[in-house]
Amino acid sequence: MMLASDIGTARSLALQDLIAIALFWFRRRRRQAVLAALSLSGAIVLSSALKIAFPRARPAPYFNLAVPPSSSFPSGHALESFCLYATLAWLFATVSGPFPARLAAWIAALAILFIGFSRLYLGLHYPTDVVAGYAAGAVWTALLAIFQTKLYTCG
Repeated sequence: MMLASDIGTARSLALQDLIAIALFWFRRRRRQAVLAALSLSGAIVLSSALKIAFPRARPAPYFNLAVPPSSSFPSGHALESFCLYATLAWLFATVSGPFPARLAAWIAALAILFIGFSRLYLGLHYPTDVVAGYAAGAVWTALLAIFQTKLYTCG
């Protein structure tokens, strides 16, 4: 569970995002690269803003873990991993065939769920923190999808 939680840190997600951005960029998929960059950077800003707006104390963690210094609500791990993995699955689906796209979507969904569950299992969040992170992530990802659709229709 610690590994799943570590995979969902902003630093780890940023590294994964940079790799994806580089792959899109070198394959001349500039729009996908920009959307991948916007996905995680916007998610980090959104997560920080929501944590400031809703200062909630964290539960007492299990397994003698240190209490993270940030607010509990919403789960940044859940929000940011949702945005990155859902966006990458969606973008990958636009540049690959049916089977790789479906596989990417399933892997992304499992990673998102596993990261959120790890935060609950370790006692670092309340269930509502994780659900709120997923909900905020879904909104941000949907806004990016709408933005991308507008880009394609406008030129």
